Amino acid sequence: MKKTIFMIFLAVILVVLMTVAIYAFVDQKGTLSKTPVENKLSEAVSGQIHQSDFGVVKAGAVSEMIANIKTSALTIQDIQTVHSGLEIKRDLRIGGYGDILNFNIAPRSLYNINDLYPIEYINQIDEDTIYTVYKTTDRNNELRFMYLFFRKLDDKREGVQEDTETWWLEGKAFFIKNTLQYNDFSAIKVGSSISEVHAVDSMVNPEIGTDREYTEPFNSYHLLTDGVLRIEYAFDEADGIYRVAFLEYVESFEIPISENGKDSTINVRINENDYPVSAGGNVE
Repeated sequence: MKKTIFMIFLAVILVVLMTVAIYAFVDQKGTLSKTPVENKLSEAVSGQIHQSDFGVVKAGAVSEMIANIKTSALTIQDIQTVHSGLEIKRDLRIGGYGDILNFNIAPRSLYNINDLYPIEYINQIDEDTIYTVYKTTDRNNELRFMYLFFRKLDDKREGVQEDTETWWLEGKAFFIKNTLQYNDFSAIKVGSSISEVHAVDSMVNPEIGTDREYTEPFNSYHLLTDGVLRIEYAFDEADGIYRVAFLEYVESFEIPISENGKDSTINVRINENDYPVSAGGNVE
């Protein structure tokens, strides 16, 4: 009898301890939190002079972090830091809808970008292409995910050590609030208003141009589950709004870049599990 009581008492203690442990790992929104993977991308490389100037990372650091993220089963939803979208675009010299602006002083290496905005999530497309994901806010302080793509360079610069890697920002920065596919844009055609595009993808600002202070053509870029969509807009002087002037859908996910002065492409097909489960909603 005493042994039975003791076993029941021991079982109750174990249940209490397990409950406490679970609550210790639950965040304020009631979801299980996961421990972030250690980021070693800006770790100093022994003997490498002026590492920040060269923008190199220790060989194997990228693949190690990707492997650790997979092992820990982290997802983009587990990213803890939410950055101001306005600030991160300003600091990285990224245009409003993801154009990588050509500034000599802009940080373009994985090393330097990680130094400014530490990476919490990174994944691989192929052996020479990776992408990072950040949580950011939009103009309405709503959550959206930003995707940056990097190409591994065959870096032959004098002073760069063999035990390093150079990863360079390429292509476009993509911002996703809601996971969409090409069919979602089936009603959008040449002549559609920017408000109609906004109704499909709320990332697009429907108010741009309404004050007539900015009337230059521009593009929005949409990373979909089944391809990439570029929408070009032109200002309609008569109605005082932007309208769709051109649509380009790329099913292959290959988007143009300039590599060593030559036209090339980069693959931006992300893992199907790296699209947002849900975004939007005000960030507290």
